[in-house]
Amino acid sequence: MRTFADMIYVSKSSLQRWEQTSVPDNEDVIKKIAEAFGMTEEELRLGSEREFGKTCYDYGLTSDERAQAKFGVRGLGIVAVVVGVAIVLFILLSIIV
Repeated sequence: MRTFADMIYVSKSSLQRWEQTSVPDNEDVIKKIAEAFGMTEEELRLGSEREFGKTCYDYGLTSDERAQAKFGVRGLGIVAVVVGVAIVLFILLSIIV
């Protein structure tokens, strides 16, 4: 994996992220990946869509923006749980006192 990442001039972590989600949104990187596999850029995008469903292009978001949105939803869930626990503790303390 390190060798391939070096070949297309990206970090190993970026390559691992793309393996889990979809092709990157950087046109230069897409071109390098497609060339490395002997395919067209369109074939690469279509393969990504078949494998992962809708790509970042379908939503007009970059990979980084999708990652931030995903974290934002998770972060909102965590806040909701913390607030819920605080409310329950407040009610219990109100009953006891």
